[in-house]
Amino acid sequence: MVIDLRYQIVTTVIIFLTLGIGILIGSSMVGKQGIVTEQQKMINRLENDFDHLRRKNNRFQQKIISLQEKIEDNQQFQQELFPVVVDGIINDETVLVVHNKSNLGDKVDKLNSIFKLAGSKRITIKPIDSLPKKVTLDSYNYLIYLGSKEKFADKELQKEYNNNFKKIKYLSDDILGSKQKLMKYFLKLSGNLSQTGSVQIE
Repeated sequence: MVIDLRYQIVTTVIIFLTLGIGILIGSSMVGKQGIVTEQQKMINRLENDFDHLRRKNNRFQQKIISLQEKIEDNQQFQQELFPVVVDGIINDETVLVVHNKSNLGDKVDKLNSIFKLAGSKRITIKPIDSLPKKVTLDSYNYLIYLGSKEKFADKELQKEYNNNFKKIKYLSDDILGSKQKLMKYFLKLSGNLSQTGSVQIE
């Protein structure tokens, strides 16, 4: 009886231990499956987000391409419009361009080409330090300063030469490099001449 009781107790303990281990293993398997399921859901969400971002990026790319095409069309239009607007706009006027640069490079040819297109019958380009004396400037209608606006103001060209020119105006590299800005520049340059006989300083 004692042996049978011990056997029954050991057997019962083994059964409960086995059951407990089975329950633990089962719970563990269910937990892992839950984690796998959540990971799969997260992957699906990330894939959906990525697809959304990719579609959105494609739309942005299409907009960028469209804008670039419009910019190119606009630049081409300005290129074609420029000679129409500028041609002869300051016809028969004379221009003196002064600058503070050590080397103008290809700007010399560009300045000559633009002002000749605008109708200037004579254009002279000189460093500002070699600016002629006042008595030799009567043959020029415009004094154009090529450089920064700050240095233009510092030179006080307005005070010193305002009686020698119809107009004293500065021309920046930014304006010189833009057909649109150059058109506005020459429209203002010619418009002021027709409005008044007094000196125009800008």
